[in-house]
Amino acid sequence: MATPTYTAAVLTLLGLAAATRALLPPIPIAQAQRIRIDGMPRQIGAWTVEGKDRPIPKEVYTELPRSEMVDRSYRRDDGSRVDLLLLTSDREHSYHDPKACFPGHGWKWQPLGVATVGGLTVRVSRASRADRPEARARVYYWWVGRDPSVPGEPALYARVRALRSSIVGDRGLSLFVRVVAIERPDGSSAAEAFLPELAAALRPILDRQVPNWRIRTADVYR
Repeated sequence: MATPTYTAAVLTLLGLAAATRALLPPIPIAQAQRIRIDGMPRQIGAWTVEGKDRPIPKEVYTELPRSEMVDRSYRRDDGSRVDLLLLTSDREHSYHDPKACFPGHGWKWQPLGVATVGGLTVRVSRASRADRPEARARVYYWWVGRDPSVPGEPALYARVRALRSSIVGDRGLSLFVRVVAIERPDGSSAAEAFLPELAAALRPILDRQVPNWRIRTADVYR
């Protein structure tokens, strides 16, 4: 049974929320948005799709309903190769973090932080396998979402959106991008040359479909 103090606190918060809604105009909130990604070019600068797109297993779409994915490899004439995954959905829970799925498939996951690669600010991690020491990959990933803020809005709005996102989970995401490439002995990878070309190819797709979009290195509001 709720104590009188707890009940009073809840009623106070509800009253403050009602007063805030009465005094302030509606706070813009971005919702998850599924966009068209089937037009992703098969030729990106010097990079060309290798073979056919990898089919997405039916169980993946069962787990992530109302999602669309593109999973393919790009190769350059010098033999450099990268793997690209795009995911879009209007369901918030479909936007996952690779740190959860890679270990589940037998990979050791080592976060390397946030870095600027080819002009993009992205998250970078190393994935490796104990049973295959030679299999070391660099994983670059980020999310894209609409920025719902408007010029001149009160600073309170951003804090309200951050709080709502942490409770409700409405992050306003439209796209998840992941690029994987074999790690070279010096710690670099072919993705460093691919990412600027990829950014240029994605920009018109996002400009057409996601107003005021921005790249995020975390899948929640900050």
